[in-house]
Amino acid sequence: MKKWVVLIIGVTLSYAATINIGNYSFDPRTEKPDITENLKYEYSNYYIVQFKGPIYKSQRDALENLGVKIYGYIPHYTYLVKMDDRTVGKVNELGFISWIGIYHPAYKIHPMLGKIEFYTPERKNDPWMLLSVELFPDADNDAITEYIREKFNADIKYHGKTRYNNRIKFRIDPQYIDDIARIPQVMEIEEVPEYFLFNNAGRFVIQTNNFTDTTSGDTLIWSKGIHGEGEILTMMDTGIDTAHCFFNGTVNGQKKWVKYEVVGGGTFYDSCDVGHGSHVAGTAVGGTDELSQNLQYKGMAYKSRLHVQDIQTGSTWDCTIGAVSPPDPLTSAFDTSYAIGARAHTNSWGSATNSYDQRCADVDNFIWTHPDYVILYAAGNGSQAGNSEDGSVGQPANAKNDITMGATARGLRGPGGPNNYQEVKAWYSSEGPAADGRMEPNVMAPGGDDRLTAGYIHSADNWTTCGIQGNPFMGTSMATPHGAGAVLLVRQYYREGWYPTGAPDPGNSLNPSAALVKATLVSGSDSMTGTGDPNPIDYTWPNNNQGWGRINLSRSLYFTGDVNRLLARDVTPGLNTGETYVETVYVYSGTPVRFVLAWSDYPGTPGSSPVLVNDLNLMVTDPNGTNYRGNNISNYNSQPGGNFDDLNNIEVVNFTDPVEGQYVITISGQNVPQGPQPFALVVNGNIEAVGVKEEYYPYSKVQTKLYSVKYLPSTGEYKFSYTLSKDMNVSVKLVDITGREIRTLVRGDQKKGFYKIVFSSRDKYGKKLSPGNYFVVLRAGKRVFSQKFVIAR
Repeated sequence: MKKWVVLIIGVTLSYAATINIGNYSFDPRTEKPDITENLKYEYSNYYIVQFKGPIYKSQRDALENLGVKIYGYIPHYTYLVKMDDRTVGKVNELGFISWIGIYHPAYKIHPMLGKIEFYTPERKNDPWMLLSVELFPDADNDAITEYIREKFNADIKYHGKTRYNNRIKFRIDPQYIDDIARIPQVMEIEEVPEYFLFNNAGRFVIQTNNFTDTTSGDTLIWSKGIHGEGEILTMMDTGIDTAHCFFNGTVNGQKKWVKYEVVGGGTFYDSCDVGHGSHVAGTAVGGTDELSQNLQYKGMAYKSRLHVQDIQTGSTWDCTIGAVSPPDPLTSAFDTSYAIGARAHTNSWGSATNSYDQRCADVDNFIWTHPDYVILYAAGNGSQAGNSEDGSVGQPANAKNDITMGATARGLRGPGGPNNYQEVKAWYSSEGPAADGRMEPNVMAPGGDDRLTAGYIHSADNWTTCGIQGNPFMGTSMATPHGAGAVLLVRQYYREGWYPTGAPDPGNSLNPSAALVKATLVSGSDSMTGTGDPNPIDYTWPNNNQGWGRINLSRSLYFTGDVNRLLARDVTPGLNTGETYVETVYVYSGTPVRFVLAWSDYPGTPGSSPVLVNDLNLMVTDPNGTNYRGNNISNYNSQPGGNFDDLNNIEVVNFTDPVEGQYVITISGQNVPQGPQPFALVVNGNIEAVGVKEEYYPYSKVQTKLYSVKYLPSTGEYKFSYTLSKDMNVSVKLVDITGREIRTLVRGDQKKGFYKIVFSSRDKYGKKLSPGNYFVVLRAGKRVFSQKFVIAR
C-alpha cells in the first residue's frame, strides 16, 4: 500500500547571512552597507529583522504575538516589518533573532531604476521619469498621492489601494527620487518599463509530436473528447475581430466570447491592421460550433470560450512598433477574469527588463491568493541565434508562479512536411536566467522561425470574414497561446475526472491548482534535440534555452491502456519550515520516469534577490538507497549527491532507464517564512501508484520511537533516526556494553517530529572506539529506548 506521511524533521543548515535588497548586499554580522546620508533614517518604525537560520512557524508566531506587522520577506531569513521602540527591545531578546536594522530609504530604490532603455518617442524623449511606488499596506494612499502631487509637481497617472497592493504611478523630475524614498510610508520605488507585443501547425506538436498518424494519433487529446469544453480563457492583447468566423458564433450553444472589455490604455476591437490579438486568440481557442471552413487552423482548445481584455492603444506609431498599454496594477484585470469564471490568462506581451518588479509581484500575488488560476506569459523575442542563455527573458514573464513560454520553430505535417523543426529553438526566443538566477523559460511550444521552411504560424487574419494569415506571425507571442490551449486541455482533463483511471468519471473531478497544471506539463515535456538548427546552440536538458522542454500532452496525460501512468497530488495546506511529506511509489524498468515538484510561491519583495520566499526541497531515494536531489541533472539523468535547489519553485528528478523497485519521495520545508506552502507533486512513468488509496498520518499520530543504527561505508560513520510524539526534554547518548557513557549526542528540549543523527565512531575526547558492541540510548521524557550496533574490526 502506498502512503504519504507528514512529519517534522530537524534540519541543519549552513547559515547564509547576506541581506540582498535594492542595490545592497551585506552581511550585518560583519559589515555595514555604504549608504549616503540623504538616504538614511535616524529613526523609523519600519525595520528589517534577520533570523539566525530557517524561519519556523513558531518563530513567526512569536514575532507577531509581540505586535510586529510583517510586510514581506527579504533574502536571507529576513522580514520587512513595522514595530515601535518598545517592541524592538522585546524582539531583540528573542533567542532566534540575529540582527535588527532600520529600513533605510536607500533600500527602497529598485536596482533597475534609471537603467531601462526606451523605444517610443514619448518615453525616449521625456526628461521626467515614470515611477511606480508601492506604499506600505496600511499607508493612506490618497494623502500620500496628494502630498507627492503638491510637493513635487508630479503628474499622477494612477493611484489606488486594493487587497493586493497600495500603489501610485506618476511622472516626476528625477531630482526628487531621493525625496520620494524618504517618505516613511513608501515601501519600494521603481521605473515603469515599456511593454511590447512579442511577435516578430502547433496542434500536432503540442498533443503528440506524432506527424505520421493522420487519423487520431496526431491529435490524440481531441480524439479522446477533450477540446476545452467548459473552460474560459482570458486573453490580454490587442483585442479581436469579433466578426471573424473563429469568434463570431457559439460553443455548445453559448456565445463564443464571454466578455469584451478595454483595460489599461486600450481601445475597442483589434484596431491595428496586423491583428496580433485576433491571431493569438485564434491559436489558443479559435473555433465555433458553426465553423465550416479553415477547420485545419482551429485553436488548440477550440471548444473553450474567450474573455478579451484589450490593451491596444490605437496609436499609429504604437501599431507600428507593437507597443501596448496594460493596466497597473495587473491584479485588477485578473480579478475581473476570475469573477467571470476564467481560470487561465494568456499574455503575449512584456518588457525587456529582466528584473523582478511590482508587476511580477502582482502575478505571483494573484496566484498565491487564487491557487487554481493559471497565468501565462511570453518569454520575449530578445535573443539572437547562436547566443546561449543570455538572460533576455523580460518581466512580467520572470515572475515565479506563471508559466513562461519559449518558442520552437514550426513543426510541419502535410504539404511541405513532415519536418522536425519543432526540435529547434526559434532564433529570437528569449533565454534565461532571470536576474536572480532562476531558470527560464518553463516550457516551449511552436512559435515559428523564418530561417526554416514554412517558418510562420497560421491563424485568424484580422478584418476578414474567415481569413487565415501566416507572415509575419512568428514569436513567443505565437508560442504562448499554444501553451494556453494546452493548459485548458489539462484543466479539462482533471476537472472531468480522467485522473486517475484514464477515463472520465465525475466522481474523480478535481479542480487543479496552477502548480499542478504546471507540474503536469513539465512531467511530460520533451527535451529538444536541436536537429536541423542552422545555428546550433546548447540543447542540454534542462537549461535556460529550452527550460524543461517542449510541451507534449500525450506524455503528460494518462489514458486507459497507456503503459506510462500518472500520480498527481495537490497537497494543501502544505508545509512549514522543518515539515516533511513522504510518499512511496513502485517504478517498473524499461521506460523513463520523472518526478516533478512545483509550488506557487509567496510573492517576492521587488528589488530583493533571490526572490524565492518559501523554499521546498525534493529528494527521491531509489531502491538501492541512493538519494537524488531535485534539479541535479546531467545527460538527462538525475545524479546522486549535489546541493538542494534554493532558487526555483520547480524541481525535477528524472531517470531515462530507472532501476525497478520502490522509490521514496521526500518533500521538505527547508525555509518557509510565509507558510504553510501548498505544493503539487506529479510522477510520470510506468509506476504503480495511480488509483491506490493514500493514507494520511497527522501530527497527533507520530509516535515516540528510536530506529535502528546503520553503518555508512562511504564515510565510516553511523546514522540513526528517532521521532517524538510531542515537545519534550531529550537526551541521546552513546554507551558501551557495560552502560558506561561514551558520548552525548543530543541534550535539551526538542519539538515533536522526526530527527536524524549521523555520528563517528569516536568518544567525547575524539579517541577512536575499540571494536565491540555499543548502544544508542534515547531518553524522551520519562521513556527510555535503545538500539544496539556493532563496531567491527
